[in-house]
Order: sequence, then C-alpha cells, then structure tokens
Amino acid sequence: MDKNTTPLALLAHYERREAEIARLNDQLRVDEALSIQGEGIARNSLLKALLSPNGQAARTLWERLRFSAKYLRGDFDKDIRRLTLDTRLLSETSKKTSNDYTRWVRQYDQKDAGYLKRLLLQAKTFTSTPKLSIVMPTYNPDPVFFRKALDSVLAQTYSNWELCICNDCSTRPEAEEIVQEYLAQDDRIRYVKLEKNSGISGATNGAIELATGDWVCFLDHDDELTQDALHWVVDTINQRPQTRLIYSDEDKIDENGNRFEPYFKSDFNYELMLAQNMVCHFTAVQKTLLDQVGPLRSDFDGSQDYDLTLRLVEGLKKDEIAHIPRILYHWRACEGSTALSIDNKNYALDAARRAVAEHLARVGLPGEVVPGIIPHYNRVKFQLPDPPPLVSIVIPTRDKPELIALCLKTVLEKTTYPNFEIVVVDNGSVDEQVKALYKQVASEKVRILDASIPFNFSRLVNMGVAASKGDIILLLNNDIEILDGGWMHELVSHAVHNDVGAVGAKLLYPDGRAQHNGVIVGIGGVAGHSHKFFPGDAPGYFGRAQLHQELSAVTGACLAIKRSVWEAVEGFDEQLGIAFNDVDFCLRVQAAGFRNVWTPHAVLKHHESASRGLEDNPAKQARFASEVQYMFARWGNTMAEDRNYSPNLSLVHEDFSLAWPPRVEHGAPASNHTAR
Repeated sequence: MDKNTTPLALLAHYERREAEIARLNDQLRVDEALSIQGEGIARNSLLKALLSPNGQAARTLWERLRFSAKYLRGDFDKDIRRLTLDTRLLSETSKKTSNDYTRWVRQYDQKDAGYLKRLLLQAKTFTSTPKLSIVMPTYNPDPVFFRKALDSVLAQTYSNWELCICNDCSTRPEAEEIVQEYLAQDDRIRYVKLEKNSGISGATNGAIELATGDWVCFLDHDDELTQDALHWVVDTINQRPQTRLIYSDEDKIDENGNRFEPYFKSDFNYELMLAQNMVCHFTAVQKTLLDQVGPLRSDFDGSQDYDLTLRLVEGLKKDEIAHIPRILYHWRACEGSTALSIDNKNYALDAARRAVAEHLARVGLPGEVVPGIIPHYNRVKFQLPDPPPLVSIVIPTRDKPELIALCLKTVLEKTTYPNFEIVVVDNGSVDEQVKALYKQVASEKVRILDASIPFNFSRLVNMGVAASKGDIILLLNNDIEILDGGWMHELVSHAVHNDVGAVGAKLLYPDGRAQHNGVIVGIGGVAGHSHKFFPGDAPGYFGRAQLHQELSAVTGACLAIKRSVWEAVEGFDEQLGIAFNDVDFCLRVQAAGFRNVWTPHAVLKHHESASRGLEDNPAKQARFASEVQYMFARWGNTMAEDRNYSPNLSLVHEDFSLAWPPRVEHGAPASNHTAR
C-alpha cells in the first residue's frame, strides 16, 4: 500500500488543503483540480468520513476510531485509488507554499476593527486590570522608527499603561523634540534625560526608575508592538494569576514595514534557554520580582536582557513563566541591528556566554559554556559526577549479524566513557554468525540475555533493564553505529541532573541526513521527528536542529535515563509492542515532572528499521492502527498541544513550517474580509 494513503497521511492531506487554497487563492479551478471541496466531498465517501460538516479534519477520538475500523475493513479502497494522485499533487504543491509568512499573515493575522472590538469587549470581563509600565531606553533614534514605536504604544487596545522613556544623553536634538511632542499628547508618558551616557543597561534602569506600574514591559526605541500586545499580557495575568514572567512570539519588520522571519516559540524551555535567549521579545515581568532580582547589569551590555531573564527564572517555578503563542512584537531589522545579524554586535556573544556561565555557577550546575555548532549560539558542556555512574546499555536484537556486530564493535572500540556494561537482549536468534559473535564478545562487560519470546519490543526492553545493574539505563537499537567517542559522556552529563528524565541523541541516516533531532508530539497524528531528512549539519528553525533543548519525547533508538526515573514510571508499556512505546514512555516521564532533553552533541548513525522492516502487510498495518488508537485513548488531544513546539507550526510537516491554519487565534481570518 502506498505510504501516502495511510489514515494519518490522508488526514494530513486535508490539513494541507488550507495552505494550498491560500496559494491558489481565488482560482476557480482549485475544486476541479484537487477534488477536495464542494461536489468532490459529496461524491467521495472517504472524504465524508474524514471531514466533519464544517469541512475540518475529524479530531475526536470516536471519529478516529470509527474511521480506522472502516479503513482496515477496506471500505474506502476505491476512493483511496481515486484520491492517490490528488494526494501526491497536493503534497508536492503545498511544500512550496507552507512557509509563505506574508500570505499567512494576510490569511490569519489581520487586526481589523471587528477583531479589536472583540478585544475591547473581552477586556471588560477582566477581574484584574494591572498598570503596565513600558520601559523604553533611547539614544539618537531614527526619527521615523522612533515615532512608529511610540505610536504602537498609543494604539494599544488596553489602556491602563504608562510609557517610561529614558533618553541616554542623545547628541542629536530630534529625540528630545519628538518626546516633548508626545508628552503633550498623552499624560501616561513619563520621561527623563540622563546627564551623561550610561549605555543600554543604564538607560533601561533609568526608565525602570520611572515605573509606577504592577508589571514592567520592555520595548526598544525602533521596534513596534502589535495593537493587542498589552491585551494578551493582561489576559494571561487573569487566566494564570500565579504568573510572574510573561513572554510572547515575535517577528522582524524591515524599514518598509514588511514582516518576516517569525519566531514561534515553545513554552519555557530551560536547556534551549541556555543555548539562546529564547524569551527575548515581548517580555513582561512582575515589578516586585524585578525589584527582588535587581537592575540590569552594564557588564552584560549587548546581552543584558539575556542576563536579566536568567536571573529572573532562577527563583521561579515553571508555572510562573507564561508564554503567549502570538506575535506581539515586531523587531526592527535595519542596518547595524542585532535583528538583522548577530554579527553586527559581536560583543553581545561574549556577554551572552558570561551570562550563562554565571547563571550555572549560581544554581550549582558545573559546566563550561562554549560556542555551539552554530557559533552565535551556546553549548553547555556539563561535568560528570566523580566517579561517573555505571551505564547499562540495553540492546534488543534478533539475527542480522552485520548490524549487531557493527553496533557492538563501535560501542566497544570508540566509546570513551569509562564505566558501562552491555546487556544484549536476544529475541531467539537462529543465525550461526550471531551465535558465534555472542561467544566472542561475552564477558563481564557484555552479557547476552536469552529472550526467546514472541516479538514485543517493549517487553524485550523491560527484560533487559531488569537484568541490568547501572544507575543510568541507555537503550540502544541494534542498527546504531557509534561515530564519536564522546557520545555517552554527553548523554549521561544531562541525564544525571535531578529534574531531567529521558535524554536523546542526534541520529543520522547512512547518507548523512537527519533521522532524529528529537520528537514533536502531534505531527502526523501521534508524533514525528524534528527536521527529519534535513542535512545533518542544517541549523533548522532558529537553530533548533543544532541546540540542546527540552523536547516532549525522544526516540528509544538511543535513550538515556536514570534508573530511578525508569522505575518511577514503570518502564515501557507492553501494550505498545512496537510503535510509539518510546513516545508514550517519554510522555509519562514528562507527566511525572521531569524534563526530557535532546542534544545534538551526541551524534550516531541509524540504519533505521533495517532489522524489523516496514509496515508492509495487513497484519502489521492492523497492529499499527491499534497502537495509534491506544495512544489516542491514553493521551487524547493533548498530543496536539506539545509544550515544546508551537500551535503556529505544522502538524503535517516535520520541518517547523507554518500551520495552516494556526491552532490559536491571532486576528481576524481572511474570510472575514471582502478584500483578500
């Protein structure tokens, strides 16, 4: 059966429809060409089963289970054959348009009068209406951009704000003249001019000293806020009253007002924060917390906001940090700005690494901060405990002598980590070469566990772990090849942290393309791999293919975890005998309060599924469908809400491209407009 016509692929097909319709816009031939709307639905029972009355892909568990049952009975075979060509066509055309941000903004992010009116009505329901103090340091600003920044504050739908401007002793008169003009317009603007230049931190502190509000928000003098920025900050304060630090998504804006390069962020992600300032713009912090932490530090100018955020989060619980998954801030990209290129402010890189190093020292995490694979980001090389804990490598396998031999050979010959054992869980091998290999490698360091049972990957893994001795468990597929000796050191250096659960590695196909950069839950229905098929050295979305970070899941093909955590969640679920057992395991680890981490600094080669093969017969496909159903029964729609991803990014593609439509409201959709 063509992989493009599996249930999950067909469901994804209809999500991709939105992106394709946006590209084709009002071309009348779209219905005829792709057979996906109008009479096409009425003629096709598969489409009627997949689509709910409002034309959106089915989402409820019951709808998915009912569809899967009919699919497996073959009820839709004729319709599948009719749609296969259309599916392939749409798959190819949607790839060309899935990241057209200009079109996406036009389609989903229009701040029209109706949308703004709804915000005003919603604001009347707020039980808390705090005063927000927007602090703005300025020094010789471009007059045009300075006015745009000021106008963006005056245009806010939420009215309980003050704008605190600190002029850092500008040498050009325009700054003073413009500020005086705006002071005459609105008495919510407060202003001070320093007698001598104090730098960005000093000027920001000067603006903070003017603040009388409950919360402090940060705005640069040439950037712009969206009209609804403060509204969504206050909405978050009302929805989550425990919150003390808030940040939003952001994009860039050029000299002509064109928006580009949106950064749709995850919820707060500690390991990613050590690699980059993933909070950045737009940031709001409770004034009492800011007073406790202290002012911005001039020693970190260029990365003073990074240093401040690291100090702020040190005393916060995760639920006290809120992420607003909406673009609330336009970062001006002009000649010489950091928005255009970090290389324009090289001094900021040194300040950023010093900020992370001091943070690690304060929280008691010994590690060295060095340039990352992408030089303007960071890597933290964490220290191992002394002595390093025993690591138990558990390798389930059956036959395939060329695979298990290569795996064992490269682990034993290349690994520099000093304290490990290997437990080979043999699932009834009959190959004589494999038996001879076992006799050759068996030792105190390498043990062979006979597990001649019907194949159930989860049960084999659990048996291997039960027979192992180490404080760190390291699951490894038999089709893994070790490339670099430091791989285990890197995995263990993360896994030993008290609040870390599973830790995964970067896996490459034999041709060098990425097979695993971590797992995004929800892609394709259950889960997909981040940046799959990208070149192994590709940076990915804002560097995320090359930065250590928290992810909701990592593949069990190479997974390290403390034994105490493994036992706390009771290992792999044997009801998931083949597929999704690692995803389910990681989600249970996450639900128990641990962070799962992926690192690009442990790189291995993965000959994926070489030992098991593909889902290429009805029995395997039925088993796969039952495991999909099991995952939906346990996790439901939470799988489409991965906290380490974004509701604005695709659940169809694995490349962090835009979602069509986003799963959160930004503004009025294009369908509400007469002009498109």
